[in-house]
Amino acid sequence: MASGPILQVNGIEKAFGGIRAVDRCSLAVLPGSITGLIGPNGAGKSTLFNIIAGLYRPDGGEIWFGDARIDGLPPYEIVRLGLTKTWQIPHELRNLTVLENLVLAAKDNAGEHLLNLFVKPGEVKRDEIRCRARAREVLKLTQLEGLANEHARSLSGGQKKLLELSRALMSDPTLVLLDEPSNTT
Repeated sequence: MASGPILQVNGIEKAFGGIRAVDRCSLAVLPGSITGLIGPNGAGKSTLFNIIAGLYRPDGGEIWFGDARIDGLPPYEIVRLGLTKTWQIPHELRNLTVLENLVLAAKDNAGEHLLNLFVKPGEVKRDEIRCRARAREVLKLTQLEGLANEHARSLSGGQKKLLELSRALMSDPTLVLLDEPSNTT
């Protein structure tokens, strides 16, 4: 689907009790584009992002990411396909450093599997070094490199938004959904 949309949302619906949060929403995002979704507070923008990212199941419609239908997939599978999101309100791991927050978000880390610690310690160590190097590259890109060893709880609101973006970038995404990227409260 090289010339078509990278993300195709068709007729998505979602209700919570008697409240219809998303009502037959359709949109397409082309590769290499920057696409904005605007609307008033309570219009369902964050709900739609959470549906696309697999956090909520839609009540109707379908979502395609490239050639893969993703509605109904768990969030971790959607991230592995290359689609990730940030949160409207940052979800930093407060008691970890900025660098540690990023290392935890790294994709395909051998240390994620307990058995590898015993049967493949060298691979786990190499992955740890690779993840830390990648995290430092991302922190440089987002201009947080000087805060790598600071606890996430000490960051300002804007820095926490940048940390949120940095963690999203650690999964090497093809597409990032930025929920309220300029809201720093």
